[in-house]
Amino acid sequence: MTELLQRFTGTWLNDPENPSVEWRIALVGDKLNVVGVDVDDGERYAVTEISFADETLRWRAEMPSTQYVTEHQLTLREDGNAEHRCTLSETLMRRR
Repeated sequence: MTELLQRFTGTWLNDPENPSVEWRIALVGDKLNVVGVDVDDGERYAVTEISFADETLRWRAEMPSTQYVTEHQLTLREDGNAEHRCTLSETLMRRR
């Protein structure tokens, strides 16, 4: 299991040439830790609910300045990259 988790470690970027977010993943003991940083201003996400199951790493991230909450899934691909799924949760206000 540790060998599989080790494959997730490193810095992951949505666009290597012009990234908007860096996700830094490290193995701490027998668990993965996730740190998210906005590349433009250095603001850190508040990352919670980190879990690993079915070869997929999952976490919840909130940007303190905007209070946007995103839920993430990271699954490794055979080419060494990863598929990243991100769901944004926000409150919509009805216009009256």
